[in-house]
Amino acid sequence: MIPSRAPSGRTLHRPQPARLRGDGAFTLIELLLVVVIISVLACSLAAALQGRKDAQALRVGTEDLAAAMRFAWSQAASRGRPFRIALLKDGRAFQVQTLDEQGAPQPLPGLTGNQRSFAREVHVRQVGAGSGAGGGEKLPEAIQFCAGAGFSGWVELSDGAGQSRRIEVADATGQVRIIE
Repeated sequence: MIPSRAPSGRTLHRPQPARLRGDGAFTLIELLLVVVIISVLACSLAAALQGRKDAQALRVGTEDLAAAMRFAWSQAASRGRPFRIALLKDGRAFQVQTLDEQGAPQPLPGLTGNQRSFAREVHVRQVGAGSGAGGGEKLPEAIQFCAGAGFSGWVELSDGAGQSRRIEVADATGQVRIIE
């Protein structure tokens, strides 16, 4: 209470504003400031998590294609027949196939032959022969593996954020490596 004098000379006590009494109340401006700070932090966290999702999608897509390439190479070597990875939907999907007696591509039976799509913006950007940089402007229809002689080169996958990963294949051994 703040004392004051009335015209009659008596001391009057006026109540203090809530903020001066120290009762712990917040003003509207303080509450709005806290809401704005929390909103900015939440937006920055969401953007950071989105970047991680894109990187994870690229990593999973690269590992999935590398596994399919290992499988196709091993099947071509063990069965003595050509196997291939067909690039579908402008490099946004792939399918493991074999070639029949007439040379026509046939999907493998079961889950192995199912078409697999890459997540999000992940796609095959380039395919090159040998170990050189660069590649063709147009994606090939398929990457073929044959018994004794098959694909030797690299495949580069990219995502919408400009990140990329490369898969390299050694012809003689069929070793498939993922290059960060």
